[in-house]
Order: sequence, then C-alpha cells, then structure tokens
Amino acid sequence: MRHSIVWLPEAKQDAADIASYITSTFGNRAAERMIDSVDENVMLLSGKPFIGEIFISNSNYRVLHLKRSSIYYRVNNDVVIIGALIDNRRNPDTVAAILKERNNQ
Repeated sequence: MRHSIVWLPEAKQDAADIASYITSTFGNRAAERMIDSVDENVMLLSGKPFIGEIFISNSNYRVLHLKRSSIYYRVNNDVVIIGALIDNRRNPDTVAAILKERNNQ
C-alpha cells in the first residue's frame, strides 16, 4: 500500500530555500540533482514509510538522511507528512525545536 505524501508549507519553503542556495552557489545542475534526490526519497517513503529512523529528540518524527540534508517526517495512518527538509550540518537541538514549533501550528 502506498501512503499519500503531504508537505507542510514550511517544509516546502525549506526545500525552496535549499534549492535557491545551491543554485546560487553551485549552479542549476547541482540544484536539479538535489531536487531529484529529494523527490526519489519522498517516493520511497510513500511505499516504505518506516524506512527512516526515529528522530531521538522528537519521537513523533522519523528522519531519512540524504547526502547533505535530511527529510523529517511523521506517519499518520496512510499519510506521510513531511515536516522539514534540513541541512545535515544543523544542530539536532535546533532541528527538534523547529519540528516542535511546526507540530504545534
């Protein structure tokens, strides 16, 4: 069974911000590769939503690590909710605070 995918608006903005940074720093092709990688992994989550590990700082969320960023998401019945796409260099405590804030909105 495939799960539906829902992106929180803030997670969509995360993706747009990362893509914009990569485009301005490394060019369009690098940004396209990043977007393709995120899309492929989100599709993977649709079929295997529990593939990501439980995020220690917030057990409501799971995390799927990509090369330079991570997808933070939660599973609600047959829906995968993408809560954030965050650069892997971010402090995990900061990530936990971001997810907590987004979870309470």
